[in-house]
Amino acid sequence: MTGWKARGCLVTLAVLSCMTPVWACMTLVVGKDVSPTGHVLVAHNEDIGGRTMVEHGWVEPKVWPDGYLLPAEPGRAAIPQIGETFGFYWIQAKSATGGHSNADGFLNENGVLVVSNSCADSKVMVFDDSRLTDGGVEYNLRRIVAERATSARNAVDIIIGMVNAYGYAPSGRTYTVADKDEAWQVQIASGKLYVAVRCPSDEVVVIPNHYTVHKLSDFAPQDIIYSENLIPYATDWWFYDPETDGELDFAKAYQDDFTWKSAENVHRHARAMSILQGRAWTEDSYPFSVKPRGKVSVDTLKQILRDHYEGTFNDPAWGRAAVPGGAPHDTAIRRICTGTTIESVVCQFSDVPALTTLWSAFGRPCELPYVPLHPLTGRLPREIDQMEDSSLELECHLLPDYALVAHEDSGWQRFRDFGNRMEMVYEQNIFALSRLLWSMECGMADSNATAVERASALFQAGRGTEAIALLATFDQIQTNRALAVITDFSRNFNEAPAYCIGGISLSNPASTFYVTFDPPAGERPMEESMKFGLGSLDIRLQYASPMPGSLRCVGDGRWQVAFSPSVLMNRIYAPGLFDFFLGGRTTSGNSFVSQLLVRLVQ
Repeated sequence: MTGWKARGCLVTLAVLSCMTPVWACMTLVVGKDVSPTGHVLVAHNEDIGGRTMVEHGWVEPKVWPDGYLLPAEPGRAAIPQIGETFGFYWIQAKSATGGHSNADGFLNENGVLVVSNSCADSKVMVFDDSRLTDGGVEYNLRRIVAERATSARNAVDIIIGMVNAYGYAPSGRTYTVADKDEAWQVQIASGKLYVAVRCPSDEVVVIPNHYTVHKLSDFAPQDIIYSENLIPYATDWWFYDPETDGELDFAKAYQDDFTWKSAENVHRHARAMSILQGRAWTEDSYPFSVKPRGKVSVDTLKQILRDHYEGTFNDPAWGRAAVPGGAPHDTAIRRICTGTTIESVVCQFSDVPALTTLWSAFGRPCELPYVPLHPLTGRLPREIDQMEDSSLELECHLLPDYALVAHEDSGWQRFRDFGNRMEMVYEQNIFALSRLLWSMECGMADSNATAVERASALFQAGRGTEAIALLATFDQIQTNRALAVITDFSRNFNEAPAYCIGGISLSNPASTFYVTFDPPAGERPMEESMKFGLGSLDIRLQYASPMPGSLRCVGDGRWQVAFSPSVLMNRIYAPGLFDFFLGGRTTSGNSFVSQLLVRLVQ
C-alpha cells in the first residue's frame, strides 16, 4: 500500500512538484566550546525563488502499518517506512505547483536538527541513470532523518545508508545535522558520492552554496566518513589527477567549474568569516571552519544572517537604486540576507530537547524580529501554526495546491506583509527598525532565559506538563508582542491607500490593469520610479513598471497608473485573494507603499 493511496491524496500534476527551483541558502554551525551556552548553535537562512508559502506544524510520533511506502517525487525510489517514527517540528516550504524537495527544515523530539544548502552544480552527470537505484532519493532523505534520528551522529548514518542504498538524485547538496553536543555536515555529489565531516567543537563552520570540504587529511579519522568510490570516481571522470593535483581536494574536484569560487558564494563566505574573526578576510581560500575571536553568541549569528555587506566595497549605492525603497536585496551582488530569504532561524539547543529555543524570523531577518519559540513542546502559537492536519500535509507535501499561495488570514501572513511593504520604504525606515528589533530581542532574550530556567526546574521536579504549558504560553505571548510591535512600527511608512479597477479575470483579463492611489499629502509621484507586483516576488526582476505615460492625476489628490495585466498572472494558477504591492518615489524623494488585496476570478 503506497503513501499516496494510504492518505487519499490526489496525484494529478504531481510531476510539477519537483520542478520548482530552490535558490541559495546560508548556514553557520558554532561548536559547543565556542558557544556561550556550552551547546552547539546552528543558524540558517532558507532562500527560495518565486511565490512560496511557509507553514509550520508539529507532527506526532506514529506507528505505521506494514508495507507503507513514503510518498516521493515522480521517478524517485519508493522507500519502506519503519514501524515507529518520532515526533518533530516541521517548517514546510511550498509553492502552488507542489512542495519544495530541498527546502524544509526539521527539529525532532530527540533534539536533532536538519537543514540543507544547495551545492549545485556538481560535476557529476545527472543524466547518467546508472548512478541511482530505483530513481534515487531526494525529499525523503530529510524526512527520514526527522522521523528516525536519535542524534546527529545517528543522522549521519541514516543519510549515508540511504545514499548508499538509493543514490542522491539532485546534482549536489550539503546536509547539516546537529544536536546539543555535536554537528556534522554531509556533502553529497549526485549518486553515491559523499563526504561527512564532524564540525569542530572549537570552531565555527560557514557554508553558503558551495562545497567546503577540501583535503580529506584535514580531519581526524574519527571525524570524517567518505564513500569508497570518491577518489576513483573523480579520477575516472578526470575531475582529479593524482599526479598533478596531489591530494584530492573534494570541493575543487567535485564543484562544477562555473560554480567553483563563484562570487555569490565567496562574498557571503568571506563576509561571515570577517565578522567571526573581527578582521577583513583577504585570503583566497574558503575553509571548512575557522576559529572565532571569542565566544559566538546568538546575537552575532543574527547579525550575520541579517548582513548585506553594509559599509564595504560590496555594498555600492548604485546596487540599491533599482527599487523605490532602495532595499539591498536581489542586487547584482548577492547578499547574505536577500529577497529570496523566506525564513531565518537560530537554533539554541538545551540539555532537555523541549527547552531548545528556535529563534525564528518569518521572512527576511533584517526586516523582522527573531521570535523565541520552543516547538518541541508540540504546541505552537496559533498565529504560525497553519496546518489543519500536519500528518496529512506531510503525505501531500509534494503535490500541487494552487489555492495555497493565496493571501491567508494568519499571523505569519502579517509578518510577510510587513516585510513586503518594508521593501518599498526601506531606506527611510531601516535604521529606526534595526534599533527597535535590537531592543525588542534583548528583552526577549532575557525573558526567554527566565522562562527556560523555570521550565527546567519544573522538568527536574517531574512536572513536565506544567513546564510545557509554561513554554507554550510564553511563545504565544512573544509572538503576539512581535506582531504588535511591527504593526505599530508600520505607522511610520508613507502609506498610499490604493484601489484597483479593470480586469481581474484570469481567463479573460482586460487589456490594461489600472491602480488608483492616494500618495502622501501634497506630494507628486514619479512614474519612472514606480513598481507593481505580487507579494514576495523579486521586485527588481518580477515587478512591473507602469505603461509609459499612463500616470495621471484624477482629482482630489488621487492618481491613477496603468500596468500590463500579465503582472497578475505571474505565479497565480487559480482564483483567490492575492496581495499586491505598489511602490514609488515622489518628486521630494520620499518613498511610498501601497498594499492591495486583489480578488482574481476565473
